[in-house]
Amino acid sequence: MRNLNQVLFIFFIGLFAFNANAQNFGIKAGMNLSIMQFKKDSKKQKENFEQTAGYNVGVTMNYPLTHMFSIETNLFFDTKGTRYTFVGYESDFFLKIQTYYLDLPVYAKLNKYVGNNVKIYGLIGPYVGIGLSGKIKAKDHGSIDVDWGNEEYDDDFRRFDWGLSMGFGIQVDNIQLGLYYDIGFQNIAPDPSDDRITTEIRNSQVIVIDKPEYDIKNRQLRLSVGYNF
Repeated sequence: MRNLNQVLFIFFIGLFAFNANAQNFGIKAGMNLSIMQFKKDSKKQKENFEQTAGYNVGVTMNYPLTHMFSIETNLFFDTKGTRYTFVGYESDFFLKIQTYYLDLPVYAKLNKYVGNNVKIYGLIGPYVGIGLSGKIKAKDHGSIDVDWGNEEYDDDFRRFDWGLSMGFGIQVDNIQLGLYYDIGFQNIAPDPSDDRITTEIRNSQVIVIDKPEYDIKNRQLRLSVGYNF
């Protein structure tokens, strides 16, 4: 919790610094479609994983450098996660993972005016994210809170995330509509240890076991409507 408070403090100090120097300040809100990409021993597990809907809300600052080029940064509170269906012999098992993040993308933005007070834009840049909370819900079995950390058997996901964000949109006067896609590069699965080989004694014999390696990464499609002051 102490580390989380320190990170949030840095986020908000950065936000106020951006706001003090920004040429344009705005607010955004919209909806998300998110999925977690699962890999086991480098093999993608795409069967039975589906997107889950969520929302995003935040602030944006824009720093014009030239008539066409600017730097834009956002601070978003948004939801991520996935849905999973396990098909059994007698019944199916439905699981929903929903996590809540504070994300900070920084974009290189290219603007093109196509009329009076109308412009289209494209942008790309890195993002960093901090997991705040979350729920794992199983149909007919209740829900539990997400445990953030890096212990294999005690935690669900690592708290820190980072990746690449890109998008495009249109702005008419002060109203902005944008579509974005975020690709997580950080493996958020808890890291067990560097040594993935373990042993067990069975029937007085030593059995060598190669533990599976898991890789989990966030993917997200965001649609946002904004207003620039």
